[in-house]
Amino acid sequence: MKSQFQFPFKKVLIAFILLFHFTVGYSQSLFFMGDKSYPSTGKFSFNSDSYFNKVEFLIAKGNGKGYIAISRNNSSSLRIEGKLIIYLDDGTVITCIDRKKYDHVNGIATTVYHLTNEELNKMQRSNINSIRYSVKCTTCISSTAEGNYAEANKSSGSGYREQARVNVPSLIWALYN
Repeated sequence: MKSQFQFPFKKVLIAFILLFHFTVGYSQSLFFMGDKSYPSTGKFSFNSDSYFNKVEFLIAKGNGKGYIAISRNNSSSLRIEGKLIIYLDDGTVITCIDRKKYDHVNGIATTVYHLTNEELNKMQRSNINSIRYSVKCTTCISSTAEGNYAEANKSSGSGYREQARVNVPSLIWALYN
């Protein structure tokens, strides 16, 4: 006698694939600073004209605050410090104060800046156009790598190598929703 029950392999397989896709594809990243971790966007970088090291950014949240972290390959004597200035597409300028939150691990210097809820809301309404920052040498009198730098959020390349602008408002929305 044949059983009337048939196990729905196709439905289970499709459900498993969808569950795996949404779990892996839309999970939040974590940002580690010292002995703390914060939910964050993934790292993103802009298509810079800079011939220096690649600069990466991320937005994080924790303790009722927002943060923007900026990281760059540096020697141990160089770090990102001073004001961080964020220029938005709508003309808004956000100036972040250096709160001396520095980290240097595996040749990567990272500095974390605070963002208010109002600043995050502005960044969610208008994309980042560019970000300006300073690199300083902590142990030397002067260094050729010291100076002010800007990273522009612009598209680059063509054809299969084309890279679109980073959509920062959608990254912030995904982090907070």
